[in-house]
Amino acid sequence: MGRVGIIALCLALIAGNAQAGFLDGNQLYQFCTASDDLSQMQCLGYVEGVADYLNLISAENHRPLCVPVLATGRQVVDVVLNYLRDQPQNRTYDAELLVATALATAWRCSPP
Repeated sequence: MGRVGIIALCLALIAGNAQAGFLDGNQLYQFCTASDDLSQMQCLGYVEGVADYLNLISAENHRPLCVPVLATGRQVVDVVLNYLRDQPQNRTYDAELLVATALATAWRCSPP
């Protein structure tokens, strides 16, 4: 299966578990801490997708997202995973909000 097929499969599996906010922090934490490749790909795809979207929105608002340019997808996932691990009381919130919070907490922007 090609890369596009794998991504489509991951999105379909995530959507199969979807609720109002797609994933909550508990579900994302389960994906990110699972040992199987499929769950790891779901975690990486979700976190990178949210980060890319945040980057797009912040660029349109002339407020750049402060994730370092050379940060890898794995590093971004590690930041999110550490946040989810250290803030278990917040895992009931929508995953996209938690990803945004984790990234903003780890890499603070200077005021414009």
